[in-house]
Parts: sequence; C-alpha cells; structure tokens
Amino acid sequence: MSNASEVRRWFADNGDETLRVNYDLNASDVVLDAGGYEGQFAETINHLYGTVVHVFEPVGKFFSFITDRFESNPKVIAHEYGLGASTKKQSIVESNDATQLTDLKESEEGVSLRDIKEVMDELAVDDVGLFKVNIEGGEYDLLDRLIETGLIKKIKNLQVQFHDFYPNAVERRARIIDQLRKTHICRYNYLFVWESWELK
Repeated sequence: MSNASEVRRWFADNGDETLRVNYDLNASDVVLDAGGYEGQFAETINHLYGTVVHVFEPVGKFFSFITDRFESNPKVIAHEYGLGASTKKQSIVESNDATQLTDLKESEEGVSLRDIKEVMDELAVDDVGLFKVNIEGGEYDLLDRLIETGLIKKIKNLQVQFHDFYPNAVERRARIIDQLRKTHICRYNYLFVWESWELK
C-alpha cells in the first residue's frame, strides 16, 4: 500500500479530528509534544482534557509563536529544544510543518536537541499520558533511546509519525515496532502517516 493511499485513508477517516485527539486522559496526566510547530495539537489536547502539555520546539520562530500563544495558559509549557537520543546541536532546513534536521556543519549555529532521558529526569516526569512525536526523521533515534532506556514503559500512549524519506526508514521502523510490541498494543496504523500505541 502506497503512502498516498494511506494519506487518503487517513483523511477519509477524519483522523486529525478523531483519532489524533481521542485518548483516555484527564487533568492529572502529563503530555509531551515533540515537534510543536505552532502549538495547535497542544492547544487541542489541553482544551479537551485539561492536561499539562510540555511542547518541544527547537526552531526559534515556532518556539516564539508557541510562547506567545500560551502566554496566559500555565499548563502549556514551551521548551526551545528538540528531543532525541543525545544532547547536541544540529542544523535545520526550514519548511514550515516539514522542517528537517540535518548534520551540523562547522559554520552553522544549529538548534538544540536534548537526550529524552535527561529531559524526563529534569522535568521529574514519571508517567506520560500521551507522547506525540512528529520530528521529521528524528523519531527513529528518539524511539530507539526510549526503548534502550526502558522509558518506553512509562508512556501510556505513543502517537508517532514515521517519515519514509529517512535512510532505511522501512527497516528502522520495523525494528522499532518489533520492540514496541513487547510493551504496547497498536490502536491504529496509517503507515508513514500516523500511528498510535497504547501501553499493555
């Protein structure tokens, strides 16, 4: 099945308005939003469930937009860095909601990425009600790190967009899914569009 047919299936099922926001959450849950862009997902989830949402957005102009958007809402907290397998700088190719990370050249300033384990320790997050991941190829390293550290077991719901432009994307996704199946059950899967996994 091609990605185009999965996209059509997603929109036919009205996935953005139903599947992406339908979770068993309440006001005591913590939500992590990796790849906040302009904060629409964070706003919807916070409005529906009253949850605290930590939004991670490494691109300065999007971070500023999110900060302004939630200036009067203390339950949506913006962080000007991305999440990954390690703490480092990377360069970025901006394309609105399809911004991509690339290897950092010496002359480039880059954006900040931080190790997910370090961040969860720092924020004292013991359990995550929902972890939404849309980070344009960075999901592979991030999920490998969550699995390697065992932090994946602290995530009740994982919503992830895998990207097929990434090198060896099909094989890397398959390896991650093999590991995810040990701890989570798939709620829905629109291949290389959106999929969601719930803790067993």
